[in-house]
Amino acid sequence: MMTDHKSGLGRSPTVSVVCPFFGNEEDARRLVRSLTALSIREGDELIVADNTPDGVFARIVADAPIAVVRATEERSSYHARNVGAMRASGDWLLFTDADCVPPADLITTYLAEPIEDGVGILAGPVTGSSEQEGLLPEWAATRGVLSHARSIAAIPPAAATANMMVLRELWWELGGFLEGCRSGADFEFCWRAADAGYGIAFREDAAVEHIHRASLRAIGRQMARYAAGNAWQRRRRGGYPPPAKALRALGRSGAGAAGFAVSMQGRRARLKLVDGLAACAQFVGRGLRNTVVGPVRPSPARLVIATDRFPVPSETFIAGEIDALRRLGSAVRVEAVARPDRPRLGGTHGIDVRYMEDEAALARAGALAWVAIRHPLRFLGDFAYRTRFSADERVPMSVIAPMARRLAVGRERHVHVHFAALAAVNALRAARLVGVGVSIAAHGHELFKTPKAIPAKLTEARFVAAPCEYTAREIRRMAPDLGRVEVVVMGVDGETFRRRRPYPGGRTVVAVGRLVEKKGFADLIDAVAILGSDRIERVRIVGDGHLRRELEERIERGGLTGLVELPGALDADAVRGALEEGDVMVVPCVIATDGDRDAMPVVAKEALAMELPVVGTREVGLPEVIKEDWGRLVPPGNAAALAGAIDELLSLPPETRAQMGRRGRAWTLEQFDQLSQARKLLGLIRAS
Repeated sequence: MMTDHKSGLGRSPTVSVVCPFFGNEEDARRLVRSLTALSIREGDELIVADNTPDGVFARIVADAPIAVVRATEERSSYHARNVGAMRASGDWLLFTDADCVPPADLITTYLAEPIEDGVGILAGPVTGSSEQEGLLPEWAATRGVLSHARSIAAIPPAAATANMMVLRELWWELGGFLEGCRSGADFEFCWRAADAGYGIAFREDAAVEHIHRASLRAIGRQMARYAAGNAWQRRRRGGYPPPAKALRALGRSGAGAAGFAVSMQGRRARLKLVDGLAACAQFVGRGLRNTVVGPVRPSPARLVIATDRFPVPSETFIAGEIDALRRLGSAVRVEAVARPDRPRLGGTHGIDVRYMEDEAALARAGALAWVAIRHPLRFLGDFAYRTRFSADERVPMSVIAPMARRLAVGRERHVHVHFAALAAVNALRAARLVGVGVSIAAHGHELFKTPKAIPAKLTEARFVAAPCEYTAREIRRMAPDLGRVEVVVMGVDGETFRRRRPYPGGRTVVAVGRLVEKKGFADLIDAVAILGSDRIERVRIVGDGHLRRELEERIERGGLTGLVELPGALDADAVRGALEEGDVMVVPCVIATDGDRDAMPVVAKEALAMELPVVGTREVGLPEVIKEDWGRLVPPGNAAALAGAIDELLSLPPETRAQMGRRGRAWTLEQFDQLSQARKLLGLIRAS
């Protein structure tokens, strides 16, 4: 985790100013004037993410020194900010809005003071525009709309993207802002940063002016949107922040307006009336969805993929499956319970994703009434049906009713669920209400680490898909009365995972995975300690997780600092680059002390597709993919055996290893091609 404000580079940090835009040509010209007035230093940059469907800003920017990126996947400022930040190269990302006017020295003011270790976010005041006059701008300024005064003082503190600077490495680490939502994702980002151990510092002098709403209708919509965002935050964070007391505020505004009117203080009375409007809008807004997506349209041939959280960086196989299904001509959308705390950047782009966490009170009540009226017997039957499942997975009917209604409105016929966890129960219940089929792909942790009513879930599915024969055997053991268990492997895209450079022929070892016990990386570090730098040139363990500190200490104790690297989680391109630079891939899986384990790690197949020899353990599904012709298998938890296998492969001539890699690629793509596996899944669904 970076903590030095100079980003460890021995120089003043560079800053990328990122601003989303959605407006007309006049708004675009005002933004150009505002951004080009900033004092930009060498290495700094200005980026506008144009969120308009027809590229309004791109037409206006002309010769101004502003980089313009199109951000049209969804009409969302958070989506636009992420797209802009992905284009950025600065050490820090300075976010502001198109309706804000920054002073010329904003960047230098932010960096005037040293940034303390552990600080990943800087924020400055947001004040009313000095050029605005009238009652409504006065109301917004006096009520602290967008002011950081309260949010920075809260625990945990938070700031709005109207004026917030984020360490770019932190933004990447957290997966950017959560997309698909209308409001509140900036505060939510700050809370996730606090959970990750980063602090916020407030820069009192780094203020921007905000052009406040100037009509009652605009203020009402703004307050309703903020309230919807706050309600969404509470659903994500278990009741935090507490809801505003809108009815009490309405009563106070009425009493205050009457009192000021009697005392002949007309302007103050009118300000109180605006308070009343804001309170009403907030009360209504609590019940509204905080989402930018529209209603589901009928598509009888569409397949629904369901999962608990999407898009999770370590579950790229779901996105890969969706892509393969689409290439085969299937329309696909996703139903997920919630967004992950650290999503995969860009993982929802081009995918229609619906989240249960987005459904507010009004939508849930409406959907509940719809189900009760359209399917009264199934509605009543759900009270008995849900008792088959674990008590903590029996969410109220109002939570699953919106999903059931979407399935019916979309005339969709099948839901394929990844993981036999909460999403599986939700899908089974929702689909039963409207007569839709469900299949379940059971994987690992939900079977072995946190099993809950597994037989009940699996026997209710039309068929169960296992990612390997090992898992299929375990499923049959856990649910002996189960009918169909089919092996559908999480396949590999041979074009994406294709070697672009010659096999290096050195002695570099690479491993990829979360830093958790079941991945066995402690054994890999111990194996490297046995071999030493005489036998290995470099070891890269790509990934992040709660065992990072423990593994770092193990590296230090073994005298392996500089030999074994933990670069953290990398994006997909960087992971492929790491595989291409490696000479041997190591997948040292073990069964964790709590029973958690992998199935058939996708990364082993991806490494083989990249023509890398692989060393793995005789555990889980690895013997099904690692063969003598292109790898070695050793007992799990045996560092000495692991060291011997690594050394054996690295001692072979480079051309021999390259030939092993080529054989491994050919076999892997013959057995586990992504399109072939997706075609198999579609066949099972159609036959179910």
